[in-house]
Amino acid sequence: MYLSDRYLVSNVMCFVGIMGVILMIINNEIIFATGHDRDTIVNWFIKLILSITTLILINLVIYYHYLNLKFFAAQNSLDDWRAGLTIERIFRILLEILICAIHPIPGSITFEWTTHMSNKADYHSQIKTARVYIDILLSLPMFFRLYLICRVMLLHSKLFTGLFLRF
Repeated sequence: MYLSDRYLVSNVMCFVGIMGVILMIINNEIIFATGHDRDTIVNWFIKLILSITTLILINLVIYYHYLNLKFFAAQNSLDDWRAGLTIERIFRILLEILICAIHPIPGSITFEWTTHMSNKADYHSQIKTARVYIDILLSLPMFFRLYLICRVMLLHSKLFTGLFLRF
């Protein structure tokens, strides 16, 4: 029972995670196509959907690890699933939640990025400041969600499931 639920939850996690990455790409393409206008209703609506899918993904990650712990307890004849919860497993769960939680939030938040630009030819340096949208910094780490594809491939692998279920 736990194994088939894990497959289903993993498949849904992969779909939701990839959908979030695709929405982020569409959002950035719309921003670049419209001349960097970030305050449109379409942009805000896509980011809202992206936030909702991120919340769904975080809940699915927690549920997946709960099912994984229940399966581990059943395989090892443990009475309580919390007996399989180690510090390392807690760290991995929190890291996975952190990876899945990163996404561009609705709105257009900026900060100033100051750089020290040096020119070696004339030994002068300049300090340049530019306004940077936080969306850029939050969009790129969303590609870490692609690890979910590897999990689905691993769970559906005949080699993995065949060896894992024999022990």
